Amino acid sequence: MKTYLYNLLVCSFIFTIISMSSCSFKVGEGLISFDQTILFQFALILIALYVLNSLIFKPLLGLLDRREQLTKGTVAEARELTEQAENLINDYKQKIDDARAEANEKRAEIRREAQLISEKMISEARDESHSTLESYKSDLNTQVADIKSKIKPEIENLAKEISDKVLSMEG
Repeated sequence: MKTYLYNLLVCSFIFTIISMSSCSFKVGEGLISFDQTILFQFALILIALYVLNSLIFKPLLGLLDRREQLTKGTVAEARELTEQAENLINDYKQKIDDARAEANEKRAEIRREAQLISEKMISEARDESHSTLESYKSDLNTQVADIKSKIKPEIENLAKEISDKVLSMEG
């Protein structure tokens, strides 16, 4: 920005010298000759440039530099805040992923424990039902043996009666 203003200032200075100077042309020689007022006009232009520089250009350039610094500072601060926000988001996502992984591990552990408990309960139920079944079988066998021992004399009596009847019918 500064170079642009200085280039503009130099160009305007050159244009002013050319346009404001009292020039006389010598037609025969083809040369431009300047008279005495050029030095006075040159001094006036230098004074005007000094006054304009101290009153307008320096404060304007200072404001432009300050604005640029503030803008760069604000942009840098915005970048830092954006980076911090991205870091926080990444940390948050990492923590969520870690929590999910931990929850999945706990869920799998609980499932394994539940499966072991269910297998143990099923095994205990099988053992209990097996022992109950064996108990019932032995009770049933005992009852069958008791019934057989009670029925055996009756069976013999019935068999004797039936054989007597059959024999008496034949004879």
